[in-house]
Amino acid sequence: MDRRWLRDRLAGPARLVNHPRLARLAPRLRDPRLWHLGRRTVALGSAIGICCGILVPIGQIPLAVVAALVLRANLATAVVGTFITNGFTYIPVYALAYWIGTVLTGADTLAWASDAQARGGLRGLIDVLANLPRPWASLGLPLAVGVFVLAVLAALVTYVCVSGSWTLRVRRAWSRRRSRDVC
Repeated sequence: MDRRWLRDRLAGPARLVNHPRLARLAPRLRDPRLWHLGRRTVALGSAIGICCGILVPIGQIPLAVVAALVLRANLATAVVGTFITNGFTYIPVYALAYWIGTVLTGADTLAWASDAQARGGLRGLIDVLANLPRPWASLGLPLAVGVFVLAVLAALVTYVCVSGSWTLRVRRAWSRRRSRDVC
């Protein structure tokens, strides 16, 4: 791949700083730590992106950008990290969050579904549809607790994994250099 083409496509800071709609943020966007590929900035940016991606169902990217600006994390990894939740992963992620929430709160909120299923047939379906606001309301606390806990845990695990893998890679590189210098 041609390096000039890649450099022009990844000229994020220059393009963003000169964008007319982002003129108010231009001084903050010039901070080199937002674009630096270092262990701390990339790990923190990834953790921010994962946390915002799970915690906020709508408006994840703007929230991740603001958090990256405030915490001076890598902006690109924060934005990319929000894509952990997408059309394919929303249901499994939120189902896991709901399960975590029911375990932590001790709630048994699916009792309404088993009652309607026990009635069976069309009558059970009509009961479920007639009482839809009730089941959604009963998801509230367990889902909120589960989403928060899952977002924080996923962010911590992401930070540790990215930082640890970065450190291992650097140590291996130093070890290879030392072994070449010895021979």
